[in-house]
Amino acid sequence: MSEPAGSGARTSRIAAAVTAAVLFAAVGIVLALTTPWNPLPGHVPGGHAAPDPALDFSPARSPGPGRSTRR
Repeated sequence: MSEPAGSGARTSRIAAAVTAAVLFAAVGIVLALTTPWNPLPGHVPGGHAAPDPALDFSPARSPGPGRSTRR
């Protein structure tokens, strides 16, 4: 039996798509299983960090109380 014209390219394309899907899933599983989802136990150098907008923004760039940073 002979294959229809172009079926070799289609088979290669399907194989590439399956390989890409398997590799994408494998990377996702590795990242999900090796990411430390909780902070490490023990003493944190520098102590507890509280958010403080004054440390991140100059007074001119600060949106001020009750104002959004979105334009």
